[in-house]
This record gives sequence, structure tokens and C-alpha cells, in this order.
Amino acid sequence: MANEQFKQRAFNAAQSVLKNNEENKVSEQDLNQAKTEAITSFLDTMIGALESGFTDKNNPTLAEIYHFATWHIKDNYRQDIPSLAEKWGEYVEAECKGNSAQDKWLKTDELPPENEKLWYWVYIPTNDAVILARFNNYKQYGGFENCWQDICNDDFELANTLYQPITEPLAPKK
Repeated sequence: MANEQFKQRAFNAAQSVLKNNEENKVSEQDLNQAKTEAITSFLDTMIGALESGFTDKNNPTLAEIYHFATWHIKDNYRQDIPSLAEKWGEYVEAECKGNSAQDKWLKTDELPPENEKLWYWVYIPTNDAVILARFNNYKQYGGFENCWQDICNDDFELANTLYQPITEPLAPKK
């Protein structure tokens, strides 16, 4: 008799769980609404970062968007997701960062150039231009600061620029 009562209670508990699941089932429309709000919230966070000056560009790389999404998910949903390299591999991560073999820009603020004999492609954000220039080490001769010097001997500020050493001659595309 006790065994039958136990079976009945277990059956009733299972029925109660199934009934609660049916009552609490989320409709497809509600689920789609939640997804829409999550994506909109993510985009609003990115736009807010630009508007508040947290980031200064509105054309992020896929790697930056993935990184932003990682923190958004962690902050808002308390979930961790794998890093871009863990999920897709280091090669794809480099491509998403824009670090393909043809596009290896270095930041002068992080890794200043040292070789005065090389020519460099230099991106100057204040002019939104890429110039051909050499590194001019004025400090070595007692000058105030180092700079870039183009082929016309015009000096350009070193700070906040990007550069690529030219190690091979450029060949026309066929």
C-alpha cells in the first residue's frame, strides 16, 4: 500500500511539473520580442559608447563588435561566451581584427618606430590621409620631439598615428 501511495505522489508531482511548464511556456512572439529587445539593447550600447566618447570611431571591426558583445552579454545576462580566438581560431580572429598580411598597422603610441633608414606608410588621422614618410629621430640630436617626415621634408606629429614599414616594393596588380 505504501508503494502505491509513493507511486501516486510521484505521478502527481510529475503532472504538476508538466502543468506548470505548459502554463509558463513562452510564445514564439514573446521570444522574438525578447530577441529583438536584446539586439536593440546591444546596438544602443554601442551607439552610446560612441556618443559618450568611450570610442572614437563608428566603423568597428568584427573583432571589436565580438568583444563588445562579450561584455554586453556578461553585463546584462551574466553569461560568459568564448573569446573570438577560442570559438573561431586565431587566423579568423586576425582577419576579424583587420590584421591580414596586407594590413598590419602599428600604433606609434604603443610601438614607436626606431629605424630611420626605412620608409613607412603612415596614416595620419587628423588629415585622414596615408603618406609615405620616414621616421625622424629629432630627440637623438637634442630636439623636442620625434616626428614623421615626408618626401617633401614636411614634418608630421608622431602621436596618434598608425604606420607600416615598407619592406617590399609595391608591384602593380595584374
